[in-house]
Amino acid sequence: MSAKKLAEKKVLFTFDYELFLGVESGNVPQCLIKSTERILDMLKKYSFNGIFFVDTLYLCHLKDLCKTNVAAKKDFDSIAIQLNRMVNEGHDVFMHIHPHWDDAVYNEALNTWSLRDYSKYLFSSLDNDVQARLFKMSYDILNEIITSSNFKPDGYRAGGWSIQPFTSFKPYFEKYNIRHEFSVIPGKAVESSGLKFNFIDCPDQNIYQFDSDICEKNENGKFTEYAISILEIPQWLDYIDNKISVLFFVLKLKFAWPIGNGKTIQLTDIVSIDKNDKGKRRIVASFENFNMLLTFFHLRTVSKTDYWHFISHPKILSPMNLFFTNYFLRRLRKKYDVETNFRKFS
Repeated sequence: MSAKKLAEKKVLFTFDYELFLGVESGNVPQCLIKSTERILDMLKKYSFNGIFFVDTLYLCHLKDLCKTNVAAKKDFDSIAIQLNRMVNEGHDVFMHIHPHWDDAVYNEALNTWSLRDYSKYLFSSLDNDVQARLFKMSYDILNEIITSSNFKPDGYRAGGWSIQPFTSFKPYFEKYNIRHEFSVIPGKAVESSGLKFNFIDCPDQNIYQFDSDICEKNENGKFTEYAISILEIPQWLDYIDNKISVLFFVLKLKFAWPIGNGKTIQLTDIVSIDKNDKGKRRIVASFENFNMLLTFFHLRTVSKTDYWHFISHPKILSPMNLFFTNYFLRRLRKKYDVETNFRKFS
C-alpha cells in the first residue's frame, strides 16, 4: 500500500537582519547573533531554506570603525561568520537598505547607535548620486564579507517596505542584476515622514512579474514579486490574544520579551490604510506573532493555502516565539510536502 501523498506548500521564511532603527540600536550579540543562531539551527533541523535581508549600510559604518575600535571589529567579525554560515547552509542573503544610517550616531562607550534622524529614510527622496553610492556600498560589502561561490545577491527588500516609486530602484536592480523583490504587503498602505508605501492596487496574486510599476502586473516584466502574507485574526481570537499579551506585560514574564535590547523607529504621523479591513485584525505573517494561540491559527491558515510568506525580525523574537516557531516548523515538515526555496517555485 503506497504512502499517502502530502499536500504541497510553498513557504517563504524571510528575515530582516538588522538592529533596532530608533534612538537605541541595541547590541549585535542580542539583536542579531543569538536569536539568528536559534533560527538557523531550526531551519537546518527541518531542512528548510530561509532568506535573510541584511541591513547593509549598518555593516558599512561598522566596517569603518573596525580600524580603531576593538568592540566594533568583534561585532563585524561575528556577523561575517554568521552570514557565511547562512550561505554555506543553502540560505539566501540579500540587500536591505535603510538610508538613514548615513545620519546614525555611534556611542563608543556602549558600542551602540542612535538613529534619530529619519529625513533620509525614504530611498526615493535621495538624489541620484546618493542612491548610486548607497547601492554600490551595499553590494560591495556583501560581496566582500561572503566568500562562498554559491552567493547570488539577486533579491531585495526595501527598508520599511518603501519600494515606491519603483522607478527609483529600477536602474540599480538592472545594474546589479536583482530580479526578485519581497516588499509588497497586499492591500496595505502607509504614509508618514519616514516610511511610505501604497500596495492597495497591487495584483491579487502571491507571485507576479512586473517592470516599472510594482503594483502593475506585466508578464514580460524583468522582475518577480513575492508578496508577504497577511494573517486575518477573528475578533474573538484577537480579544483573547490581547488579554494574554497584557497579562504577560503586567507579570513581566521574560520568556515573552524580545531577546533584542533596543528601541524601534518612532514615527508619530503614521496614517495606515487597509482596503480589506472588515472587522478583522490583519497582520503580516511573522514568527513574532507566535504564541500558544496564534501558532495554531497560523497552522490552520496555512492548511487552506498553497503559498505563505513569513517576514520576521530576529531582534524582536522572544524565547516564547522561538519555542513555538520550532513547534510550527516541526508540524509543517510532518504534515506537508514543503518547498521553501523560491528559486524552485513553479
